Amino acid sequence: MRAAASISAVVLASALAASAAPAQRATVGLRAHTERIVMDTVGQEIEMAFETGRVYHATVVAFESMKIPVTLSDSGRGLVGNLQLIKSGSLGGAPFTRWINCGSTMTGPRAATYRITMPIVAMLDATGPGKSRVRIALVAQAQDMQGASTEPVLCSSSGALEKRLQDTILKHLIASSQ
Repeated sequence: MRAAASISAVVLASALAASAAPAQRATVGLRAHTERIVMDTVGQEIEMAFETGRVYHATVVAFESMKIPVTLSDSGRGLVGNLQLIKSGSLGGAPFTRWINCGSTMTGPRAATYRITMPIVAMLDATGPGKSRVRIALVAQAQDMQGASTEPVLCSSSGALEKRLQDTILKHLIASSQ
């Protein structure tokens, strides 16, 4: 009987600890990175003087306008994005070299010719009545598509894609308010 009570206490303590911990939002793994990446820890954040529901809708519109397929759409957790985006050449009407830097080879920037794997997600939170915070995060890797299989290389964001998405979200919110 005592063992059962002890086990119940451990299970209850574990459940309470888990409920007190912050909710895990979105994590991704890339072959070029040794650890899983918690998307909450990267990206650019902006405050918006609009209700979260309106910001959520504007965020979906912004992703679609950039030709980023929305495969993650969770209004309850405030997530919009694509955690498995794989493309090459360009995104949103601009070459990948505008959005990310993956280093160069003798023939030029890797982002221009390599296959890009780029999870991208917008995370929304209400910060008060009629106010929201949006964090747009992306991580990327590039892999040569020519010849023998090679290991992917990490890429860094220029910040331009995140800024363009934020601007598009704001533009849509302002236009829908008039």
